[in-house]
Amino acid sequence: MTDDGNDAADQDLIGRFEPAHQSWARGVQATLLWKDTPSAQIDRELIRVLNAVNDSAQNPHELFGEPIDYARQRAIALRPAEQVARREMPLESMRSLMGGAGLVIGLLIAGFGLYVAFRDGWLAQSWQVWQLACLVAGAGIAGAGHAFWYLRLSARLRAALLVLLGGLVGALGCAALLLTLGSERVLPMPNLVGPILGLVLLVGFFLLPLTEADSDPIAVAGAKQWFALAERFLRGRYGFTRAEARAALSVARSHWEQVHAHDPAADPNEEFGPPAQFVVSLAALQEGPVRRRWWLKQVLYLLIPSCFVIAQLAEIMGGGVTWWSISTLAFWLAVLGLSIYLMRPTARSKDISEKLAERRRDAQVIGAGVEDD
Repeated sequence: MTDDGNDAADQDLIGRFEPAHQSWARGVQATLLWKDTPSAQIDRELIRVLNAVNDSAQNPHELFGEPIDYARQRAIALRPAEQVARREMPLESMRSLMGGAGLVIGLLIAGFGLYVAFRDGWLAQSWQVWQLACLVAGAGIAGAGHAFWYLRLSARLRAALLVLLGGLVGALGCAALLLTLGSERVLPMPNLVGPILGLVLLVGFFLLPLTEADSDPIAVAGAKQWFALAERFLRGRYGFTRAEARAALSVARSHWEQVHAHDPAADPNEEFGPPAQFVVSLAALQEGPVRRRWWLKQVLYLLIPSCFVIAQLAEIMGGGVTWWSISTLAFWLAVLGLSIYLMRPTARSKDISEKLAERRRDAQVIGAGVEDD
């Protein structure tokens, strides 16, 4: 069916509501669309609401409340279990992560390159070896760190560690090799090369072909492999320690031993479902991993402005006080103060409680899907 046909069908469905209720139905429909809910599910949801309104002789506001709030809750409940289990993933694929890294690096190179070119001249040579070394080291470390995080959330713990170590060694090694040429040495290239290189990276990002989102394994061959993967998901995606993960899976292991003793041909995928979906309910019961992840995030938020404050103080002590240096220092001190303020106990308790509530809702959605099956 064409888009015009879908629009016509949607309007027909909205038209089945009473005129006074149609604005409410449109609000639900628009919010579900905004939440990327498939059209077929939106139609089923509107029909369900329409039937409930007709059966009760009440208006949808009385039955379901405000349309946007109601649609937000239903959008969560209507998501596929596979999508719910991947809520913790920051991006859909490793390709998206690498493309985003190229975009950020391209913006940095283009912005700094334009500044240098306008300041010193497009054909002048201003780039020094230490600047290139810092760019290589910074981009390499940032890329390796983000790849490590993504792979760890994907339960690929060994690959994550190898990528992190390889990225750190490669980035720092290349930077050290460049510095042997002389840190203050000027690179033999005109300043116009910087903006061009940044532009190439930016264009490359937008020309990057779209790929399908990564997915978690649906079926695992063998009980040993199933429990090993479930443990890796708990450790990598939800921040469990090895001991916490094994303790959380102990009940399931005991149950599986009984099932396997009664039926040696039993399949853990049929008994428990995919590992990534099964562990969501276990993650919703543990506060410790959520608290550790919260502290890790806050420490990173403190580390970034702290480094800039230290660097700016060193520049002021070495080169004197200027309006620019004082303004920059004040900005990063404000960011540092805000980071410290966000670490207050009330904010910590609220963030942890909200995260646990989110995981409990996800577990309920997956559990409801299993019951429907």
